[in-house]
Amino acid sequence: MKRPGPDGHVVGFIDIGTNSIRLLVVRLNPNHSYTILTRQKQQVRLGEGEFEEEVILPEAVERAVIVCKTFTELARTFKTEEFVAVATSAMREAGNQQESLHRLR
Repeated sequence: MKRPGPDGHVVGFIDIGTNSIRLLVVRLNPNHSYTILTRQKQQVRLGEGEFEEEVILPEAVERAVIVCKTFTELARTFKTEEFVAVATSAMREAGNQQESLHRLR
């Protein structure tokens, strides 16, 4: 992660969970404090049907893509310079993990 400049460094964190996706945008200040600029959460039901099929359903991936796109656009309004994304075990263990991650990228 980049060191904060005199005005700080804005980072967007995206947490892709089994049921919802969360966004946290923060300004990392030069004095090592931080300021929360926005916090969002949207239900996407990424794990819907996964436990039966061991894959993430295409419609669930599409919902996640739409939410991630909306969240990154919102984060950019705060002049976000960097994004950090993490995914739940539903994504990490899915049989179609690579295809799903490719769509999300």
